[in-house]
Amino acid sequence: MTLGKLPKEIWMRLLIAGMLAAGALVLFAAQQVADRIQLQGGTRIPDILPQEQEIEGAIDTLLARYQIEKTWVRTWRVLTPNKKLLRIERRVFVPPTFVSVTFNHDLNQLLSQYGSRAVASERGGESTVTMHVIKNGRIIESITFVVQRDLNSPG
Repeated sequence: MTLGKLPKEIWMRLLIAGMLAAGALVLFAAQQVADRIQLQGGTRIPDILPQEQEIEGAIDTLLARYQIEKTWVRTWRVLTPNKKLLRIERRVFVPPTFVSVTFNHDLNQLLSQYGSRAVASERGGESTVTMHVIKNGRIIESITFVVQRDLNSPG
């Protein structure tokens, strides 16, 4: 059987498959263009509010007071799912001698002057504690402390 003598049903299926493939190609191209526009600044990343910058600086100071070295801290900024708000995330490696309950207490005392608070959760199996800084009902920063057995406390 040659290609020209295929039954009408098969031709219809080939036509539908071709249309679906063309539609998928158009959608893929549109997504690529949208991603490129966003990377080039078409979607503006929101600025951090001045008080949130103060909170970030205060947390940096508290980390230094706890003798957390800057090389143990990884910080990045992420957009919330609605892409309107910015949240700071940190991964902080700490030695086994780090006491997260004391840090959480000191962090809450520090944050109270900014009308904020910290809520912590622990994952014992992963040796992590995450503290979420909450201001006006939203998380503005998340700090995940990860215990590293090979780190030594300075001093």
